[in-house]
Amino acid sequence: MRKQISSNKFLNNLYQYRLIIFVVFFVIIVPVVFLTFLYLGNYLKYNKVTFNEELVSSNFRNLTYHEDSNTFEVDLGDFTFVVEPDRITTPKKSITTKDEKEVETLVGGNYLFNSYIDKKQSDVTNLKAQFVLQTQWIDNKNSLLDKDLVEKNNSSSYSKRVSIDYNFMHPTTTLAFISVKRPDLYIALTYKNSSFENQTFFLKADLQNISIKTFKAS
Repeated sequence: MRKQISSNKFLNNLYQYRLIIFVVFFVIIVPVVFLTFLYLGNYLKYNKVTFNEELVSSNFRNLTYHEDSNTFEVDLGDFTFVVEPDRITTPKKSITTKDEKEVETLVGGNYLFNSYIDKKQSDVTNLKAQFVLQTQWIDNKNSLLDKDLVEKNNSSSYSKRVSIDYNFMHPTTTLAFISVKRPDLYIALTYKNSSFENQTFFLKADLQNISIKTFKAS
């Protein structure tokens, strides 16, 4: 008998406050669910990096940043892979005429790094890396850059240079609450040694909070 009374009281309360429940559901719950799926969808979409048709990954090993030397490093066993951020050149606006209409584009943007291997422990050959600058949350990505890697002490400074054109303006805001400060650097590093033909490591250098010289394109 008590259960029946409680059930009836609950149903009566639902009926009595049906308008409030309806408003809460559509004004609060539905938008929260929608925004959650929107944010999650964008995060997963731009968390995946495409290097080429065969190399696609969303699982990256983070390079460790050393503030005192301004370097990113990771020990891969056979050697240590190093990335040194050098400078950022932010793009400038350029106006051209196409079909009698003025078109505004961004040009002259560039990220400059030094990249090499150090502390080599064994014979490795065919050292190659593919570099991509890509943002989280939004579709800002440069063209793929392929480069042969060299050793720190046996190569010129020019051969260590990694120059990546990047013509997007940052910081920027997306999805109302997300601020995108700058892209991150993603690397697909491939080499071979006597034990295997080819091995690929997917690496990431988080550029969000590092100190790096910044200039404006002239």
